[in-house]
Amino acid sequence: MKVYGLYLTKQLTILVCINSVSHAVNVDGGRFSQVLTDIANNALGVNKIQEHYNNLRYTNSLLDGEGLVTEISASLSTKFDGPIQALMRIKQAVEEDIDSFPSYTSMPQCCHATGLTKNSRFRTKVNMNQACVTISSYSPPERTFPTTKIQDVMKDNHNRNPNLKWQYFGKEDGIYVNYPSLKLDDCSNYDPRFRPFYVSTATPVQKDVVVVIDKSGSMRNLHDSKTLLQIAKEAAISVLETLNPNDRVM
Repeated sequence: MKVYGLYLTKQLTILVCINSVSHAVNVDGGRFSQVLTDIANNALGVNKIQEHYNNLRYTNSLLDGEGLVTEISASLSTKFDGPIQALMRIKQAVEEDIDSFPSYTSMPQCCHATGLTKNSRFRTKVNMNQACVTISSYSPPERTFPTTKIQDVMKDNHNRNPNLKWQYFGKEDGIYVNYPSLKLDDCSNYDPRFRPFYVSTATPVQKDVVVVIDKSGSMRNLHDSKTLLQIAKEAAISVLETLNPNDRVM
């Protein structure tokens, strides 16, 4: 037998279902209603909540819609202007120095970062005094490194706008600069060219990608302790992981 008790008020609606398959139960509707009322008023405090709501006062006021839109626009402009200006300063510094980037760097590799202290804003240990670099294992021997001028611009950006967080720069030869410096476990396996921020900038137009993998017998041959088929699969995965949201795979 199923017995349904339902009690309605302006403040509260409670539906209670009692299931019994072994015997019938007589329910006094009036008593059941009193129990629910007691729960609503004494346990849940519905009356007090309603009383507080009824005592609230409000006034109608006319808003200047055009002025409000202008105020919101100015607020958003201020919020985004700082990061945009920081980005433009990094861009300018890179463009000024890129032809003279040296084949060495005085910035430490992120795997060997030192002088790190806990920073609540970055939620990890960092060194605000310097940037660090990573060198991809696929980076060519003739690679070049950003000058410390790039690091100095990033530090200056932070001094101008302390709300900035991570600033980084990736090169087409697999060199990556991160400010502030932090500890990474495996620098050689980090390649900025496979990261979404790099791919979306390098190939902003949506793509149709066709992945074809050769499964012939020659793909069992080894190269650096891996079969050619394994290498091909890893390459395909790298392609898939760096697609833009609007790209399509066939």
